[in-house]
Amino acid sequence: MSTTRAARRSLVAASILLSLACVTPALAEVTPQYFALQPGHTAGVGIGAAADGSVWFAANAPGSGSNPTPGIGRLIPSQASPGTSAGVSLFPTPTFVGSPCCANQVRGVAVDRTRNRVWFSQSDGIVGYADPGAVNPGASAGMIAAQVPGFPDLWDLAVAPSGLAWFTEESASSVAPTYYGDRIASIDDALGVHELENLALQGHPPPLDAQRYDAKPEGITTDSTGKPWFAEADPGYPGYRLATTPELGGAYSEYLITPCQPTGPCSGTYTGTGPADVAVAPDGSVWFTNQLNNEVGRLDVGASTFTSYSLPAIDHTLANGQARAISLAPDGTLWVAELGGISYPAANAIIGIVPSQPTPTATVYKLGAGHAPLGVAPDTNGNVWFTLATDNQTGLIGRLAAVTGSGSASPPPPVAGGFSSGAPAPSATHALTPARVGVARVGAPQTSGGSVKVDQACVGPPADPCSLIFIISTHEYVSGFPGSHASAAKKQRKPKAIVLGRKAVTLHGGEHRKITVSLNAAGRKQLKRAGKLTVFFTATQAGASQGSAKLLKRVKLTLRAKR
Repeated sequence: MSTTRAARRSLVAASILLSLACVTPALAEVTPQYFALQPGHTAGVGIGAAADGSVWFAANAPGSGSNPTPGIGRLIPSQASPGTSAGVSLFPTPTFVGSPCCANQVRGVAVDRTRNRVWFSQSDGIVGYADPGAVNPGASAGMIAAQVPGFPDLWDLAVAPSGLAWFTEESASSVAPTYYGDRIASIDDALGVHELENLALQGHPPPLDAQRYDAKPEGITTDSTGKPWFAEADPGYPGYRLATTPELGGAYSEYLITPCQPTGPCSGTYTGTGPADVAVAPDGSVWFTNQLNNEVGRLDVGASTFTSYSLPAIDHTLANGQARAISLAPDGTLWVAELGGISYPAANAIIGIVPSQPTPTATVYKLGAGHAPLGVAPDTNGNVWFTLATDNQTGLIGRLAAVTGSGSASPPPPVAGGFSSGAPAPSATHALTPARVGVARVGAPQTSGGSVKVDQACVGPPADPCSLIFIISTHEYVSGFPGSHASAAKKQRKPKAIVLGRKAVTLHGGEHRKITVSLNAAGRKQLKRAGKLTVFFTATQAGASQGSAKLLKRVKLTLRAKR
């Protein structure tokens, strides 16, 4: 991997619960409003608000069989009326000969407010932009697009201040020499596409690193300098990271959220249900959603530390939901789409977060049955817009009106939420406070001649170090070791362990290191004589109190002399 040593050390994950301490909310009542798409059209995840107040979103039209017609939609608020499709227009995107079949759809939508362009990305590898002043409903006029080689499944889009658009290629190919997908890429206004390396290569010659194959990059954003940040959504070892690269492209810098070992991923592999989306707060911290744990998290880039917050801990009705999209409002607040779907309608909600430190707060706006949020986008007029999946075939666009400041420098006080039907019901605002920190994690030991190598991480804030002792030992009396005799071995019921190698290491929170524990002189001598040696490899972490210790790993291994 070409990741720098500093980036490799930044895999802190403080897996954290939230307190239920309530803060008195402002007594505003907000009832979500819903705007319909034309019959049969479905809304996608992508959504963004333009400078003129119009809202652009992924809107896929019904097609033949399982192959819908990809498209984008526009809602003009001044022409819209809740409960109807007034003010909503739909535009099919350009088609390309040879595009793969089927179920093609627009995934990402990003609005370049400065240049008045609406970028879109599709599951069939098409990426391009629309000119809002030149488009016509029902046609792809006013749009230009390009086909990315290999037809990778494009996911999300983000536009840098320079106008460069970044997108994620969520699919992966192990076919040499191209290795399509599993990377991020940029595109300029002349449709020049520049793809970075597959995440399983990163500067190394083929073949792909099998442990990193199919990291599934999904949500992407850019910070104020134009640097892209993205989430790797695979919940196992290949992904479960946040990553970035310079705006002009280069080596990835990756931050592992929770150490996941190749032999024991967090939950499954290649399922794309881990970190889903990212947003950069005004203080430069990177906030993200985690579908797998139903959490939002914060990466302190300078300290290389993570803090995660459980959403069901602030509202138990959010249990069984999934934290999906996250977006930054002009006033500095963050907005999250929490999807419960048909099975868990109580978990359908939009969550507003004031990311102030050290105690951020969150307010839950409940949507209820039939309103499952997919994507979320604040505008510059104080509104928060979101796309919805419904219990029927027609999608919806939702709005929470006047819930943010209109571009103020500091976040406003949080306001209460409301249910989508019946009388509005205020929702309490809760403080988000860490409750527990992580511990040391040990990877699967690998033998190499007369040594054992292991991937070691310390999970927690830098102030919480991990002190570890690694030991290579044998529980058998072996001829040739000082003081050992065959007769003594037969008489003793519990043979005394003989230490063949030892290493003490202290890592600080967030640090990740490859540890090598080598045989001592006596062990090397025995290995050379016998050709192979069966040993026990033990990793122990010192406890908080003097004399206490925790066994992390004990593995039986066979060391073989190098020929």
